[in-house]
Amino acid sequence: MCCITNLADALDDFINNHQQYPYVFVDRPNKKKRTGNYIADNGLETIFQKCFLTHIKNQTENYKVFDISETHGVALAEKKDVRSVKGYKLGIQFQNGSFKAQILNENSKADAFWNVCGEKIKKTENGVEINKKLFSDWSYNPSKSQKGSYFSISKRIPNWYSKSANEIVSDWDTMYNECIKVLSELGKVI
Repeated sequence: MCCITNLADALDDFINNHQQYPYVFVDRPNKKKRTGNYIADNGLETIFQKCFLTHIKNQTENYKVFDISETHGVALAEKKDVRSVKGYKLGIQFQNGSFKAQILNENSKADAFWNVCGEKIKKTENGVEINKKLFSDWSYNPSKSQKGSYFSISKRIPNWYSKSANEIVSDWDTMYNECIKVLSELGKVI
């Protein structure tokens, strides 16, 4: 059988039966140990993840505007410019089971961004950090150096890859709406 046919058949089966291929989403470090597995043997995990996210994003109008890319071998769906507030871009990202509401600053120095925006999120009101008060079931992810021009607030969907495509779209709808609310709250804080 032709290599292109093998690839097309493998991708079609993966898109239609992604639940049978959890290693594509979670077993990245062990991919070299697998043999006799077409996807792993040919290093197609990231490409197949991107194809699957493209399949999901095309299921509904909200996500058709998302860009599909990858970082460190893990596919992501992202919309960087959901809205702008006071010179900051607010965006939404899905990667590896987590939805992230992002704040990006592409126009000024990272130090200024952190001082103006990041510190406001960390400040306390009556002893409770603003981020914990506003986003109690979300994780606050500051820049690793706390000097970067990006931070996010994220929430995981456990075992998202084990759900049907329809369930994933439903989860995305819920999380997208939650991200819009989070971004709205972030817009009030910054």
